[in-house]
Amino acid sequence: MSTKHPIPSHIDMEVTRLIYAEGGEKSRTGITHAAKTELYRQWTADPRIGGRLLSYLGTDDDVRVWIKNGPMKELARAVNGVGKYKSLVQKPASNVDVLVAKALDASWIVNPDSMDTKPLRVLISHTDDEEREQWFAWAPVVSFKHLVWGALNTQARGDVRPWVLCVVDSFAERVDPSTKAVHERIARRLGLAVSHVTDG
Repeated sequence: MSTKHPIPSHIDMEVTRLIYAEGGEKSRTGITHAAKTELYRQWTADPRIGGRLLSYLGTDDDVRVWIKNGPMKELARAVNGVGKYKSLVQKPASNVDVLVAKALDASWIVNPDSMDTKPLRVLISHTDDEEREQWFAWAPVVSFKHLVWGALNTQARGDVRPWVLCVVDSFAERVDPSTKAVHERIARRLGLAVSHVTDG
């Protein structure tokens, strides 16, 4: 994607705030492809969003690509307090230490300096053995495959520390039992741990 002119920072932030407020945040736990397509159509047609971007990006298609590869690609990080859009989120996710306690128990310590992305993850250690670390990675159900790939790729590159994959859903959009069972079978086959947590 090429832009006709750079998008000024204040327009980037104002437009992204609207995208997140008007459907973006709600989409993070998983919506149908048709529903997501409709959201992109609405944002592109909205004079406050697509209308403001059009003079910088050139075409409606370029506006859609910018929304997909910019604000929406950064949404998971922003919701979890990471990246330039983090202040625009209306309903941030729980802190990772809360997710760790829900997924495992309160006896695990989070190393905040170890935060990494793609996928979002931190190193954790148990209070009984702080020297033995493992990765704790979390994402919504639609990104489970990215959690799995992140674990396998990291281990293949020589980091043999264990992984806990935390699949996060919401009270409004719960992961169904059959999907949980599939996740658990995949994790067992690959030597990974998986936990399902409801947050918000």
